[in-house]
Amino acid sequence: LPGWNFQHSMGLVSDPVRAVKFNGKEMLFINDREGEVILTNRFGEQSVIVNKKVTPALNTGIYSTPLGNLIFSDVTGSINEIHPDGNVQSVTLELSDPDHGFLYADADGDGSSDFVFINGKELTAYTSQLALIYRKEFDSELEGGINLIGLHNHEKVLAVRSVESNQIWLLKPDGSAYPGFPVKGCTPPAIDELNLDGNKNLILGGNDKLVYGYSLK
Repeated sequence: LPGWNFQHSMGLVSDPVRAVKFNGKEMLFINDREGEVILTNRFGEQSVIVNKKVTPALNTGIYSTPLGNLIFSDVTGSINEIHPDGNVQSVTLELSDPDHGFLYADADGDGSSDFVFINGKELTAYTSQLALIYRKEFDSELEGGINLIGLHNHEKVLAVRSVESNQIWLLKPDGSAYPGFPVKGCTPPAIDELNLDGNKNLILGGNDKLVYGYSLK
């Protein structure tokens, strides 16, 4: 592309390149699996030098904090926060599952973002001060990815799923199940309004080679 000027030497880049807002600026978050993290402008030119190696977990999101920092979970189970000067602040949680998932969102409805983890069969939510909000255990292994879904009434719910049991759950901020869930299906869900009736629809596939569609009322 005209103006693209990425000149940096990196290892294997197998994760998606992600667009993030960092310190109020739109930037690209690029990482390899050896721990190199580069933050560039839209032309691929390095803008921030990250001062230590850190490898994001495969199922973590990269989130902006109210202070403009970036926060995510790494493969060791630590929460990492990159500051505008490139310094990395880490908090070790020692999650046992390398495929754990991490979401930075308001889990208890108090207006502040919290830390939500999937680790094996457990879904756990902590405040930003690491006080436990809830711990919910499932009967089957959960996939690491956590989706935050906005419903027609502006309510936000968490979507967690299990390939093992071919189920998906929508969970309220307090960890309780949304009415009617779990239902069948285990792929990342798509949410849209298909019938123009004011209701959102949940579309996903299952491990039984079927596609499922649900109306969320």
